[in-house]
Amino acid sequence: MLSDQLDDLAGGGVPAVMDAIAVEVWRSCAEMLLVCAGWWGGTGMWLIREVQALDELKAVTTPAVCIPGYMKLWMAVQRRSPR
Repeated sequence: MLSDQLDDLAGGGVPAVMDAIAVEVWRSCAEMLLVCAGWWGGTGMWLIREVQALDELKAVTTPAVCIPGYMKLWMAVQRRSPR
Protein backbone atom coordinates (compact mmCIF):
# COMPACT_ATOMS: atom_id res chain seq x y z
CA MET A 1 0.00 0.00 0.00
CA LEU A 2 2.70 2.51 0.97
CA SER A 3 4.78 1.62 -2.07
CA ASP A 4 1.72 2.23 -4.29
CA GLN A 5 1.11 5.58 -2.61
CA LEU A 6 4.75 6.61 -3.12
CA ASP A 7 4.56 5.58 -6.77
CA ASP A 8 1.41 7.68 -7.16
CA LEU A 9 3.07 10.62 -5.45
CA ALA A 10 6.19 10.36 -7.60
CA GLY A 11 4.03 10.10 -10.73
CA GLY A 12 2.68 13.63 -10.38
CA GLY A 13 -0.78 14.91 -11.06
CA VAL A 14 -3.13 17.74 -10.24
CA PRO A 15 -2.36 19.53 -6.95
CA ALA A 16 -5.52 18.43 -5.11
CA VAL A 17 -4.88 14.76 -5.87
CA MET A 18 -1.20 15.08 -4.97
CA ASP A 19 -2.13 16.68 -1.65
CA ALA A 20 -4.53 13.84 -0.84
CA ILE A 21 -1.89 11.23 -1.70
CA ALA A 22 0.74 13.09 0.36
CA VAL A 23 -1.55 13.00 3.40
CA GLU A 24 -1.97 9.24 3.03
CA VAL A 25 1.78 8.75 2.58
CA TRP A 26 2.45 10.75 5.74
CA ARG A 27 -0.16 8.76 7.66
CA SER A 28 1.25 5.44 6.48
CA CYS A 29 4.82 6.49 7.31
CA ALA A 30 3.80 7.77 10.74
CA GLU A 31 2.00 4.53 11.53
CA MET A 32 5.00 2.50 10.35
CA LEU A 33 7.37 4.65 12.41
CA LEU A 34 5.35 4.06 15.56
CA VAL A 35 5.08 0.31 14.94
CA CYS A 36 8.83 0.02 14.24
CA ALA A 37 9.57 1.90 17.46
CA GLY A 38 7.20 -0.29 19.47
CA TRP A 39 5.28 2.88 20.28
CA TRP A 40 1.60 3.44 20.97
CA GLY A 41 -0.35 4.39 17.83
CA GLY A 42 -3.29 6.66 17.28
CA THR A 43 -5.55 8.25 14.71
CA GLY A 44 -6.21 11.84 13.76
CA MET A 45 -4.64 14.31 16.15
CA TRP A 46 -3.38 11.45 18.33
CA LEU A 47 -1.29 10.05 15.50
CA ILE A 48 0.46 13.40 15.20
CA ARG A 49 0.86 13.70 18.97
CA GLU A 50 2.37 10.22 19.26
CA VAL A 51 4.88 10.94 16.47
CA GLN A 52 5.79 14.22 18.20
CA ALA A 53 6.18 12.45 21.55
CA LEU A 54 8.43 9.82 19.99
CA ASP A 55 10.43 12.57 18.28
CA GLU A 56 10.95 14.39 21.57
CA LEU A 57 11.94 11.23 23.42
CA LYS A 58 14.12 9.52 20.83
CA ALA A 59 15.20 12.41 18.59
CA VAL A 60 13.57 10.82 15.53
CA THR A 61 13.04 13.52 12.92
CA THR A 62 11.38 11.78 9.96
CA PRO A 63 9.03 8.84 9.48
CA ALA A 64 11.28 7.65 6.65
CA VAL A 65 13.85 6.34 9.16
CA CYS A 66 11.85 3.10 9.32
CA ILE A 67 11.81 2.66 5.58
CA PRO A 68 15.30 3.47 4.27
CA GLY A 69 14.49 2.03 0.84
CA TYR A 70 11.96 4.80 0.35
CA MET A 71 14.11 7.66 1.62
CA LYS A 72 15.59 8.45 -1.81
CA LEU A 73 12.16 8.37 -3.44
CA TRP A 74 10.70 10.55 -0.68
CA MET A 75 13.48 13.13 -1.08
CA ALA A 76 13.08 13.11 -4.86
CA VAL A 77 9.35 13.77 -4.49
CA GLN A 78 10.04 16.60 -2.06
CA ARG A 79 12.46 18.24 -4.51
CA ARG A 80 9.93 17.97 -7.37
CA SER A 81 7.02 19.27 -5.31
CA PRO A 82 5.59 22.49 -6.84
CA ARG A 83 5.04 24.12 -3.44
